[in-house]
Amino acid sequence: MKKDNLRLVIDFIASEISARLLEYYKDEAKDLIIVPIPRRKKNKIKYGYDHAFELSKRIAKKLSCVSMNLLQSLSVKEQKGLTREERRENAKYSLKKTVELAGKRIVILDDIVTSGASMIRASEVLFTLKPKEI
Repeated sequence: MKKDNLRLVIDFIASEISARLLEYYKDEAKDLIIVPIPRRKKNKIKYGYDHAFELSKRIAKKLSCVSMNLLQSLSVKEQKGLTREERRENAKYSLKKTVELAGKRIVILDDIVTSGASMIRASEVLFTLKPKEI
């Protein structure tokens, strides 16, 4: 999926994730805000797309909720091949824009969670917006 931008795979994964979110949040799923963990700019240029962003748009459409591309990667290196500690040090994000998310539920979407470093760092940035839940 990451290398070939396989739309069928992205649609399948979006359907499965949407079903789980709908199962858990029921009628409140429409109020979720899906925030993808962004690819580093270098990889976005290399592959021509950001798979987490594409996936988040499809999930949002299926749930009739919103996908917001709020984060910008400040990571210097690719996470692949780094130790847990190196991943924590490397994973850095900033907000592209400040939006009103106080009291909202945010779902962070990443393509893979190995050490959790990207999720932790993204959560720290998003918590500054005072959401109800991440």
